[in-house]
Amino acid sequence: MQYLRKILLVIIVLLLALYLGRHFLTGIDMSKASADEIIAVTLENSENITSIDSSSVMDLSFTVDDETVAYHDLDESTTFTTTFTTKSEGTISDIYADETITEPYLDYADESEEIMKVYSFIDDEWVSESIPADARYSYSVVSDMRFILYAISDPQIVGTETINGEETTKLEGTVSGDYLADTVYNCGILGIFNDPNMILYLVPGIEEDLGEANLTIWISNDQVLPVRYQLDLSPILPELSSRILRNMDVIDPYWSMTSLSVNDYIYDIVYSNVNQGTPFTIPAEARIN
Repeated sequence: MQYLRKILLVIIVLLLALYLGRHFLTGIDMSKASADEIIAVTLENSENITSIDSSSVMDLSFTVDDETVAYHDLDESTTFTTTFTTKSEGTISDIYADETITEPYLDYADESEEIMKVYSFIDDEWVSESIPADARYSYSVVSDMRFILYAISDPQIVGTETINGEETTKLEGTVSGDYLADTVYNCGILGIFNDPNMILYLVPGIEEDLGEANLTIWISNDQVLPVRYQLDLSPILPELSSRILRNMDVIDPYWSMTSLSVNDYIYDIVYSNVNQGTPFTIPAEARIN
């Protein structure tokens, strides 16, 4: 009988530890917390992520005169933070005049001695480059998550949703100021028009003071970590289009007779396997070059 009681006590202790770990270590009751409190605790919890997987979709389109070009990016990524390593694999599709050209990509990155190595599989061969380790945020799923949590302004709780079986609280807010400028600078829109081969160079600062973009974040009620976020730049695109066109007109008068519209930009990412990221190994042949 004493033996059974000891077993029962151990089970109770384990269950209590699990419950405390999942519900009280986050320090918040999601049903009673404000949006700002949820974001603050989520940021704190994100510091303890050791690995994570993500799946993302990016859709971008623009129209020059009557011709529309669209880009569709599908990405699967994994980040390990303790010993920094990342893997990113997906496809980028260019859609123009009912023709779609899809190119696959595969990138790895790791870090040692304050240098980060990036390995990319391009045209059936591996290419590598060394960059400063402080550029890791550009490759880290966790850094991107934390950036968005810092960036959201005036968050509001708008409801609850179930995403991939996870109960979440849905928050809506905006991104503005320097956070929005950084987002626009790095999201890929400006790169399309900042092309030396076309003799097009956008002036520095074109991404500043654009107003506000829309941001929605779904926070796990259990782990108090992001399960998904969606960034929609639609509100700022008319002004950004106008700035790009004015800048291009200065470079080449041809553009003064041209209409340009960046139609949409939506980035949607879903997180999974927190602290249980999918293991991977950087291929030995990638390290040779």
